[in-house]
Amino acid sequence: MGPGHRSLALRRGGMTMPEPIHVLNAIGGTWAESHSGLRMDDVGPKDGTVVATLPRSNAEDVDAAVEAAEAAQPAWGARSIADRADMLDRIADVMEANADALAELEALDTGKPWEVARHVD
Repeated sequence: MGPGHRSLALRRGGMTMPEPIHVLNAIGGTWAESHSGLRMDDVGPKDGTVVATLPRSNAEDVDAAVEAAEAAQPAWGARSIADRADMLDRIADVMEANADALAELEALDTGKPWEVARHVD
């Protein structure tokens, strides 16, 4: 989502959001708008609520992301398997700690019931 993103103030019952989440591209360790400067809305199917606004990324953004990934790969590949596994475990821990909020966002974004988003997906 990016720095400065608002905390999730969602209620499972009504799943209301005070404002859409402003998502940024993550490229090369930085958060950025798209090169085009254009954005698009992510609209929830349940009631047409704008869940998030997203960068309308283009070929320049893809090229920048691929270039950053290629530049980062040697350092990542040089890490031990155990170190890479530890890093991925830390990511999983953060996701698990925020599973309810992530499920609420998934429910808003897709229209599926919260229980399915939380316990099936």
